[in-house]
Amino acid sequence: MAVAALAGVTQLHVVAENCVEAAVIDWRAITAIIVLSIFVILVTMGTVYDVFLRMWQWWEAENSAYSPIVSANLVTENSPILNKAATGVGHYQTIAGSGSSLLTPPAENVCRQLQCFSAYANGAKLLATHRAPGTLDCVHGVRFLSMSWVILGHCFVATAQQEIILWNNPIHFEEVVGKFGFQAIANATYSVDSFFLLSGLLVGYLTLKELKKSDGKIFWPMYYFHRFWRLTPTYMLILMVDVCLVRFFGDGPMWPKDGFEKDYCRTTWWTNLLYINNFVHTDVQCMGWSWYLANDMQFFVISPIILFLLFRYHKAGIVLLLSLLAASCLSAGLTTSLKDLPVNLVGNEQVKAQAKFDVFFDWVYIKPWSRIQPYLIGIALGYIFYRTNCKCQLNKLVVLGCWVVAAALALSILYAFYPAYHGSVWSSALNGFYSSVSRTGWSLSLAWVIFACVTGHAGFVNTLLSWSALIPLSRLTYCAYLIHPIIMECFYMSRRQLLHWHNHLEITMFFLAFLVMSYMAAFVASVVFESPFIALEKIIFAKQMAAQTKPHEQSQNRATRSVEA
Repeated sequence: MAVAALAGVTQLHVVAENCVEAAVIDWRAITAIIVLSIFVILVTMGTVYDVFLRMWQWWEAENSAYSPIVSANLVTENSPILNKAATGVGHYQTIAGSGSSLLTPPAENVCRQLQCFSAYANGAKLLATHRAPGTLDCVHGVRFLSMSWVILGHCFVATAQQEIILWNNPIHFEEVVGKFGFQAIANATYSVDSFFLLSGLLVGYLTLKELKKSDGKIFWPMYYFHRFWRLTPTYMLILMVDVCLVRFFGDGPMWPKDGFEKDYCRTTWWTNLLYINNFVHTDVQCMGWSWYLANDMQFFVISPIILFLLFRYHKAGIVLLLSLLAASCLSAGLTTSLKDLPVNLVGNEQVKAQAKFDVFFDWVYIKPWSRIQPYLIGIALGYIFYRTNCKCQLNKLVVLGCWVVAAALALSILYAFYPAYHGSVWSSALNGFYSSVSRTGWSLSLAWVIFACVTGHAGFVNTLLSWSALIPLSRLTYCAYLIHPIIMECFYMSRRQLLHWHNHLEITMFFLAFLVMSYMAAFVASVVFESPFIALEKIIFAKQMAAQTKPHEQSQNRATRSVEA
């Protein structure tokens, strides 16, 4: 009778009691709290000091006819970091023309460093929408839309890759995944290739311009140090919060008492610090989504070789770039084909039958030789902009043809797997071919969009992507990428009930909520962590850069600061 009764059941609603012990405040949590407290104190002091300077400047402006104090050297958000006339240390003077400062030079330098933590100044810089001459405005829109696509894809992936099944009707969810309209979400992994393309474009374009200004002479140690300084402090601080404090952010029957990272990243944190976590301990990565940062840093390390050849020996540089592109395509294709791996990350019957997702992820998906294709195409696009000065006149029919080809190529890549969800099984050779050309094809399509926007052949598309409101959101993308999976995990794993897939409305609401919360948290992280370190670099290393570099090399350091993660 029991079997007969269960025969007509299509869903099971399981109620279970799982009393999880509360997380214990240990030395890790105490250390993290102390570190965060120090940052809060610095931000508070820096903001108070900055506001005082601004109020003092306003008071001077209102009472200039009666006050002997002049404000020629007051520092504002529009003031240069280095004041060439006053060696960059004076904020204001006490007696007109005397040159005497209210503070001694050491105290003045400490105050300038403290001002780097001003939430007022850093928030104003992040929210500013002004455009510097010669910038590639459409990049801001592409970056924000790509980040939105990442978050959308992770909304679903985060529910399907947990140790606990988060759906109470997973069979219905698998049916939804196989629908035609879902393929753009199932293939959201190409959003990462968009980021690689943007990174290669900015590194290539800006560095080639600086090589031209300096006649091929760049202080390469500072080139590398800037990149490490730009990314690492914020990265490590967010990792610290993830490992030490996130376990206190929720509770419930599914909540992991020891947090989301295995063994508190005891044996893996150093691989993140050195950006080699896509090679070492890949099965227990700390902040698993940080494999992207490792790849991007590795691409950046080898980029000067390609860029210098493109600048000094054009043909040799082009040959090297094309050779690396061909080798990357061949590597991805052969590995996929010879190991008989699937190439889509959202499982269909073929993927489940092979059960080789982890092998594909480790051997192809996170390895630099398989993922460098978009980065190389980005460098090539930057080289084209450098040689053409971002100007190119094309026939209208040629432009239309390029738009059609780019759209067809992108759509064919995104929707190629639709038949695989409905009985069509791809051979290993076909999987290998798709793996070898898909990321190159996607990158070429996006490269045309950016090229058309920059050269004036994109019309409304350029208007949308270059919208000034997207500039602040673009600046927050790095922190949003680091933070958004943590927000998702906290939400999903603190639920008291499993998710029930009914329609797209609920997951759409989740996506919008995750998007807003990720950028809100990213703003806080950028104001407290990221922006202060960027400002500190300009102050702390100003004298070293002035002593070790020539004037034209100093301009390179300023230009490369616009290169984003």
